[in-house]
Amino acid sequence: MPTEDSVALIFIRALILAQRSGSSEISIDHLLCAMDEIAGFPETAIQPEPPFLPIPKQELPFSSAAIAAIQPLGEISGVSMNTLRGALLEAKHRGAS
Repeated sequence: MPTEDSVALIFIRALILAQRSGSSEISIDHLLCAMDEIAGFPETAIQPEPPFLPIPKQELPFSSAAIAAIQPLGEISGVSMNTLRGALLEAKHRGAS
């Protein structure tokens, strides 16, 4: 199973999902889908290995709902996947997307 360090991978995967869907921002649904996908991979499958190739800078903003769900968690590097999932599901339950 992915570790707490996998939160960064969730954000990367959510970016890719948002780009593929043609979205202009990363939503709570993109983040939750990314979590589901990453949780299904064995740890060795999500560890990148050299050589790394440069790619053009890719950015998408988080939706205001995603920001509102993530921001109260504080320093994201110390947040577990379970804590992040709980915050996202709570925001979704309140009607955010």
